Amino acid sequence: MPGPKRRRNAPASEEEESSGEEEPTSSRNPLISSQAAKRPRFNYESDAGDDDLELSSSPRVPEYDFDLEDLSTQRAEMEIREEMATEKPNVPAENGIIQSVTCQNFMCHRWLEIKFGPFVNFVIGHNGSGKSAILTAITLCLGGKAAATNRGTSMKSLIKEGEDTSRITVKLKNQGDGFKTEQYGDAILIERNFTRDGSSGYKLKSSDNKVISSKKEELEEICDYFGLQVDNPMTILTQDSARQFLSSSTNAEKYKFFAKGVNLEQLDQDYSLIKNGIDSTDAVLHNKLADIDDLKKLMIRANERLDQLKSHETLRDKIELLIRQMAWAQVRDAEVELEGKVKKATLAENKVTKAANERETASKTFDDAHQAYEEALDKVNKEKAKLAPVVEAKETAKEAVDNNKKEMQGLLATEREIKGSFEGSQRKITETKHEILAEERRLSENDGGRNSRLIEEQEQHERDAQRARGALQELEAKNLENKSALEAAKREMSEARAAVDPCSDDLRSAQAHLSQIRKSEQNFMNAFDRKMPQLLSAINRESRFKKKPVGPVGVHVTLRDPKWLHIVENIFGSTLNAFLVTDYEDVTLLKKIMREVGLECPVNVISQGRMDLEEPSATFKTVLRILEITDDNVRRGLIVGNSIEQTILVEDLQEATDVMERRRHGDNIGMCFSINKQSPDWGHKVGGAQVEDQINRLRESLDNAKRQLRNKQEELEMIERDIEKYRSNRSKLNYEVHKCEDAVDKVKALLEENAQNDGKLDTLKAKLKVWEERMEMNGRQYEEFVVSKENISATATRLVAQMRAATQVVALAAKHVEDAQLDEATARRRREQCLANKNHWYEKHRQYEDEAAALRAVAEESRSRVDRYIQGASLVYPRIEVPRGDSTATLDNRLTKLQKELERAEQMLGGTAEEVTAQAQQATLNYTQARDQRTSFQELLRIAISVYKERLRRWGLFQCYISARARAQFSWMMSERAFKGRLRLEHTLKPAELIIEVQPGQQDTGNRGPKTLSGGEKSFSTICLLLSLWEAMGSPIRCLDEFDVFMDAINRNISVNMMIRAAERSIGKQFILITPQTMNNQNTTSQVKIIKMRDPERNNAGQTRIDA
Repeated sequence: MPGPKRRRNAPASEEEESSGEEEPTSSRNPLISSQAAKRPRFNYESDAGDDDLELSSSPRVPEYDFDLEDLSTQRAEMEIREEMATEKPNVPAENGIIQSVTCQNFMCHRWLEIKFGPFVNFVIGHNGSGKSAILTAITLCLGGKAAATNRGTSMKSLIKEGEDTSRITVKLKNQGDGFKTEQYGDAILIERNFTRDGSSGYKLKSSDNKVISSKKEELEEICDYFGLQVDNPMTILTQDSARQFLSSSTNAEKYKFFAKGVNLEQLDQDYSLIKNGIDSTDAVLHNKLADIDDLKKLMIRANERLDQLKSHETLRDKIELLIRQMAWAQVRDAEVELEGKVKKATLAENKVTKAANERETASKTFDDAHQAYEEALDKVNKEKAKLAPVVEAKETAKEAVDNNKKEMQGLLATEREIKGSFEGSQRKITETKHEILAEERRLSENDGGRNSRLIEEQEQHERDAQRARGALQELEAKNLENKSALEAAKREMSEARAAVDPCSDDLRSAQAHLSQIRKSEQNFMNAFDRKMPQLLSAINRESRFKKKPVGPVGVHVTLRDPKWLHIVENIFGSTLNAFLVTDYEDVTLLKKIMREVGLECPVNVISQGRMDLEEPSATFKTVLRILEITDDNVRRGLIVGNSIEQTILVEDLQEATDVMERRRHGDNIGMCFSINKQSPDWGHKVGGAQVEDQINRLRESLDNAKRQLRNKQEELEMIERDIEKYRSNRSKLNYEVHKCEDAVDKVKALLEENAQNDGKLDTLKAKLKVWEERMEMNGRQYEEFVVSKENISATATRLVAQMRAATQVVALAAKHVEDAQLDEATARRRREQCLANKNHWYEKHRQYEDEAAALRAVAEESRSRVDRYIQGASLVYPRIEVPRGDSTATLDNRLTKLQKELERAEQMLGGTAEEVTAQAQQATLNYTQARDQRTSFQELLRIAISVYKERLRRWGLFQCYISARARAQFSWMMSERAFKGRLRLEHTLKPAELIIEVQPGQQDTGNRGPKTLSGGEKSFSTICLLLSLWEAMGSPIRCLDEFDVFMDAINRNISVNMMIRAAERSIGKQFILITPQTMNNQNTTSQVKIIKMRDPERNNAGQTRIDA
């Protein structure tokens, strides 16, 4: 069970202050006597009397008691001295303080986590390192607004440049008497996420990172529980607020900071609302006196009329007898009327039987036509299904032709390499022949030691050649992998391109349709034939219709689920352009108007009777259930003509097949349609449905397909670059192998030359032989290349022939589809004709049935009316004989005459006996209720005034005591630097001011204002003021940004030491102080933690955790 919620830890709230210090004569301070302890003097007048309670119009704030102020200041100074003389260990708060702050993509930080200590935390770093972003994150994460931080106008302006989302997290300690510890544990993680598009949200997590709530109300309850006042300017002084407070704020602005910080301003506003409520209630109660007097007079007059009431018994007896005879006369007349209506209902039943036979004959004819139409439609679908694979085969053949072309291009590149190698061998042969001739003309000498170097050189060249051959083998293996990957990438790119083209076509179609729809929003007839408005105008002008035709049908039909568009269009056919009439004479007239206009549309006859639907289970989606139909006649026509209530829609083909195989007679399933997975078109607008969502989905699908295509294209280009790089590297490696082999040959030749001077000639000849063999090998390679080239050319011829054949097959299949569609159109027209005949007899049958039902209902109603008349008359009096000569009219005339006589008698009293009695009772009740209600409200107002006065007295005490505490604290802190300081809180000035008077040094130089002080003295005195005001607050955290920006080193050290000592005396309070200066003179201790910010790594991957 959660612990009881404690009240907001407001800064020494008025109840807490007054409960212990309501009587200044407390034994805590013997210097204050009972005579000196004066209560605040209020300007409220005593109650004016028992009926009226008046609150004085004098100022609401009580007169300020300066004697009490002096005594309170003396007592506060003594208490501070006692506190300073007593060493109390500072223990960390069990809850309500910040343990860590985490920023991700926030302001200049990509990722930053800072862990705070429970007491004093100094955050230091160079300018631009993101120190102030920490306080901004704390403010925003605890429910503050972005504008309040002076860092941006909105949340999205605080997201790191180049990012779309940001997240900040504050971890609060939640031990001891924490907030819902059974849910959150020993810590509460408050996470706020926001994006560039302006969305923002909170996540409140437990210590094990489990989301407990995402409501801001829960966050406000947490802040209220811990007393975290992020909207209090004294709790978190941002950089701009700190500069204003420390340098340029006026006395009135400082007083506003003080009033907001200790909640004086909030209490003042709350009491103003209470005062207004009391005044309003008092005015209302005063006005109620006149209303109560009026009610009393009304009560007296009503009772006087009641006393004057006299009975008229004889006249009432005659009226009672006539009422009885009137009741049974009506029964007699209703019984005669019932006999005639029963005869008419019997004749109408015979017409119903005849029309039923004709209806059955027309229904059988329509069923045959409908079966033929379904077969034709099924044939169209089958032909379309046959068309899809041959189109795919054509695309496959085209892709094979394209791949063959690229392979041919690769062979041409290989051909150039072989030719280059062949020409190189020819050059080497020529060079070697020249060397042989030169060697025959020269003599060489053997050089001592040269053989060893040549042997080493030979071995090195052989190793290089071996390494190059190994690299060449690896390159060949990798090239095989690249070729396989290239083929796979080509296939995937073809598939991606195949996915892009249909999406592009669908998107263009949807956009064109959307444009047409938007035009039709201004004139909905744009969606139909251009002559449709002319036809509708002619219909509206015609007055001979028995009932105005309804149409076109498509205007009244909206498709809720666009993915079923094509199936619904196939089901409806031309029905969406049709008009509906209720009479066959209207059919002839409407078709005549259509011929005159030059626009032929189907015309269907529908019935007006009640329709009982036999629908399948609610688990199935039917055509009727996915349509929004705005006209009952259109709905009836589509049900009769297209059986949309029994046509189910199942997305998966296998599931649809299973449903149709399992269906039974009572399942009410007529037909079933499923979506073609090879072409899942989203569809367009039907009769007025919006397609913006469809276009968005198509655009998203198109973007995804294009993105996949780009990825495959980049992958293909990368593989082609690898293959091209392979070719280049292969040429280089071949050249390197040949070069190493040449070097080996040269070294061998030199070795042989040294062994035998005349052996070089043989070596050159051997070398010549090698180059000749190599040229011969290149020639064989070229012959093999020619064979490969011929094979690829033959394959190209075969593939082109296959593609042409596939094109012819596609054309033939398309022709079959076209023929099937023509047959389907013929079957549909016959079906529509049979449907019109069926509708005719259905209409006649329902018309006769409705007429018979109406006559039966009339007869039944007449019978019910007779029963009601008998029952009603029996309640009046048992059945009596009505004189034969008296009709209902004559009885009614005599009754009216007697009633008028009674009314004239009652008018003398202002109403009937019942009315006079009821008026007297109501007047008495109104008077007593109004009197009692005013008395209760008057007592409630008296209690409210008493409570308000007590609250206002406590507010004055709270203002006095909190001011005395701040003054005494300020004087003591100023003495830390041998200054004399005085803090004046002028509550009575308009506006109120907070005045600082400082006397620097030990000499009596007189008090000076802040403007006459030096920069360091001014900053030091303002820091003393800030610490004094903090001591008057109750918030568990105190944050200050750049507190020492105007101080020199000496004042800064004194201020820092003073803040640390003040923090040590503030039991359980947490301080977060930000400064751009270094803290070389201060080390991290159990009470003080120094956190140094790293310079922001704006161009790197991110920042790291700061645990120091």
